[in-house]
Amino acid sequence: MQGPRTFDKYLIVLYQLVAEATVDNATFDRSSFWVQIHGLQLRRTSMENAAVISQTMWTIECVEELEIGDYRGRCMRVGVNIDITQPLCRGRMMSGGGPNPQWVSFQYEWLAIFDYWCGLLNYDEKDCKLWLDSNGRL
Repeated sequence: MQGPRTFDKYLIVLYQLVAEATVDNATFDRSSFWVQIHGLQLRRTSMENAAVISQTMWTIECVEELEIGDYRGRCMRVGVNIDITQPLCRGRMMSGGGPNPQWVSFQYEWLAIFDYWCGLLNYDEKDCKLWLDSNGRL
C-alpha cells in the first residue's frame, strides 16, 4: 500500500475508472493512509484488533506484519482507506481486558494540509469556518 499523494502539501485523490463508470460516477472522497496506533497493549497488536479498532472509521487495506515478539517503535501501523469528507479521528477508548478502558491515539503518516480545529483535510485554520466564527478563541 502506498501513502497519500500530495502536491505542495495538498491531498491529491485519484479515481480508478471501471468499464461501466461515467464521469458523473467519479467520486473523490476516499484516500489511503498509513495510520500509527499508539498506546495499544503489546499483546493486542494483531490484525483482529486492528479490525475492531477501525470498524466504524476506516476500511483496512493492510496491517504491517511483524514477527512474534518483534515490535518496531511504539505503535502498530495499519494501512487504511479513509472517507476524507469526514473529520479525522484522533483516537478512541479501548477495553484493555481490565476494569479501566485505555486511550488509544492515532497518528496519520504523510498527512496533507490539515485543519486542527475541525479535523478536515485540504485547508487550514485560516479557511476554517469554526476558526473564523470564533475569532480564533475556541
